[in-house]
Amino acid sequence: MKDENENESNDNAPETGTIQNTSDRTNWFLGVIICVGGIVCLILWGLLSIFNPTASNQLSESSMIQIDGNGIFLILCIVAIVVGAYLLLKNTTKK
Repeated sequence: MKDENENESNDNAPETGTIQNTSDRTNWFLGVIICVGGIVCLILWGLLSIFNPTASNQLSESSMIQIDGNGIFLILCIVAIVVGAYLLLKNTTKK
């Protein structure tokens, strides 16, 4: 009796392999998006600094703390790239 009930409950449970695989794929995709977003922001900041220095100066003066706005923006871009790379590498080492 007990064995039959255990088999029935196991048949209704979703497979953990497919859930894990979907979660890994989602994390990998999220890592790619975050990395690409950070890289695009760095490229846009570089182009903005070269072609429109007044906008870069305005961003520099926009911060309320001691670090200028350019520094904060660059730090956020680097953090986005590092977090995205971490998500990508975390999923590739599991396999």
